[in-house]
Amino acid sequence: MSKISEFELQGACCANGIIRAKKVIKGIAGTGKVTIDLAQNIARVEGDVDPEAIVSALRAAKFTASHLSTAEQ
Repeated sequence: MSKISEFELQGACCANGIIRAKKVIKGIAGTGKVTIDLAQNIARVEGDVDPEAIVSALRAAKFTASHLSTAEQ
């Protein structure tokens, strides 16, 4: 079973921001597929990953982020 975590993400306002945010998220061990919905400011991350590690990494990269939910798929 895999997990999908959702995060509120602010600061990725263009294609460059999305690419940079995805690179930050994919740098966390256990991360699988990453999708970012710019219209809703939501990042979805598949994989067995610590949500707080993702939030911390995004904040260190100057994004505003918070963990919304994690669900088993």
